[in-house]
Amino acid sequence: MSKRRKKETQRQPFHLTSLYYRLRRRLGLPEIAPERLRRQKRLYPEQDAAGVLAEEDERRLRLGLLCLAGAGVLAVLAMTQNGLRTSLTLERPGYGEEAAETSVNLEYEGELWEIPLEIPGLQYTDEEWETYRQEAWEAAQKRALGENTGWDAVVTDLDFSEETGIPGITVEWSSDDPERIAFDGTVAESEEAQEVTLTAVLRCDDREWTQTLTATVVSAVLSREEGILKELTAFLQEAVETGNETSVELPTHLGEAVLRYQTEEGVEPWMILALGALAAAALWFLPEQRRREAEKKRERELALSYPELVEYLTVLLGAGLTVRGAWERMTAEYRAARERDGRRRVLYEEMLLTRNSFGQGVYEEAAYVAFGRRCGLKPYLRLGSLLETNLKKGNKGLLPMLQEEAEQAREERLQLARKLGEEASTKLLFPMMLLFALVLIILIVPAFWSL
Repeated sequence: MSKRRKKETQRQPFHLTSLYYRLRRRLGLPEIAPERLRRQKRLYPEQDAAGVLAEEDERRLRLGLLCLAGAGVLAVLAMTQNGLRTSLTLERPGYGEEAAETSVNLEYEGELWEIPLEIPGLQYTDEEWETYRQEAWEAAQKRALGENTGWDAVVTDLDFSEETGIPGITVEWSSDDPERIAFDGTVAESEEAQEVTLTAVLRCDDREWTQTLTATVVSAVLSREEGILKELTAFLQEAVETGNETSVELPTHLGEAVLRYQTEEGVEPWMILALGALAAAALWFLPEQRRREAEKKRERELALSYPELVEYLTVLLGAGLTVRGAWERMTAEYRAARERDGRRRVLYEEMLLTRNSFGQGVYEEAAYVAFGRRCGLKPYLRLGSLLETNLKKGNKGLLPMLQEEAEQAREERLQLARKLGEEASTKLLFPMMLLFALVLIILIVPAFWSL
């Protein structure tokens, strides 16, 4: 073996699939399952199915081997951790947490014992309690104030939650005037300032520390909008409560200001913008939608006109005309009819384009093929191919083939007519349901009125 070939052999990477496929061959199995290969070819015919599946198998084998290796490493670590050691460290629960229950396996005098243990949580020392209870008290006051600015001007509800923010220390609030400040922190509205004494009991394990403070409940300072709303409400409420007439006429002035009432809700500006956006979107997509509908209409008209084309073409060829002569006669008759009534038909417009291409240097058989492609439907493609083939071989045998094509076209038109009838019946289903509901209403409502 030459040195160059030896180097190229050394550079080739190792593939797990080679071992995997070798094992499958020894077991009498194909390298790649035929069902997998068939499915891959069907889904992605432009790809090399065998190569793609081989790469997929390589990835799967590598990932599987990696998972097995990782599991082996973790298993070795677990065995190491589960071995006997001369020391063992247990984690203690944090401040305020419940005691943890665990068990340890202990070897003593050659025997293995399982010892249940209850590990209590961390507890503050006296010095730590003196320090942290003050921090907890300050944090509890700040949390309890909520949206209020201070205890001398309590307006909104207080937050009497138990949390202080310091681990293991909770607080319990109480009030000497529950009508003004309830035990859950709800503040009653007050016209005059009133002081309320609040008591807070801070707890940590078996320790307690009681603190008191004075909260002054004051009336809320209303914003401009809230003040105007309150004033107008009181003014109109007084107006409707005055008098005992069957109708109440609301005042037209409040001081020097003129009051104007809106009896019905007007159209919101955002609704106008939304409607404008919808209209713009409709105008944007409407032409495209019309083009799609016109395309569907064109295809339907071509499908319905195909039997007429084949039958008329068969009659003219049977009368002795050539394909080109029959084509020119059909287009000439259509042109005369269009000048009389102005009706345009998609099929004959396409035939006119084909007729005009005869005088522009286009071969006749190529013109018929282009005609079928422009129409786009399978019957027209079939007809274009049929005319092209027979023009190359001569018109012998063309007439029987056209007669057979005409028979097939009639069958296809019958199937299309059935399909259109089913679509029409489906479209009429909803109006029929509406009419049925209307009939039920006409019959049932008078019966209820007569009860």
